[in-house]
Amino acid sequence: GIRHAVQHLETDFADEVSLSELATMAQMSRSHFALMFREFTGYTPHQYLLLVRLNHARKLIAQGNSALPLGEIAAASGFCDQAHLSRHFRRVFGTTPAAFRLQHSVVHAPPGKQSAMSRQGDPALGQRPTSANVLNL
Repeated sequence: GIRHAVQHLETDFADEVSLSELATMAQMSRSHFALMFREFTGYTPHQYLLLVRLNHARKLIAQGNSALPLGEIAAASGFCDQAHLSRHFRRVFGTTPAAFRLQHSVVHAPPGKQSAMSRQGDPALGQRPTSANVLNL
């Protein structure tokens, strides 16, 4: 049940989904689902969804398509607007989306060197971000 809910969050991250809907998918009560989800992933459902959305936005920004406005990237990633994306992006990755875009369009890490962004982890790939970057919600 929890895996199905995680897969749903990872594939339909731009859609609004409630805790009740996720719990129904997993065939659990809301409170039991929230507890089991945190045990399974290490995050609350909301934190996990934010991390999936942030990692999607980060991928879009890192692709170097500067013609795509950050507001459109925010919307495509499930955020209300660019400010919502920027607030969470800065809290988790330590930089703004605009600064991240500039850094990736000008400077690329040498081969074999892992950038600070790639060390954060990607929940969509089963990796956990470092504890210093977990959302404080």
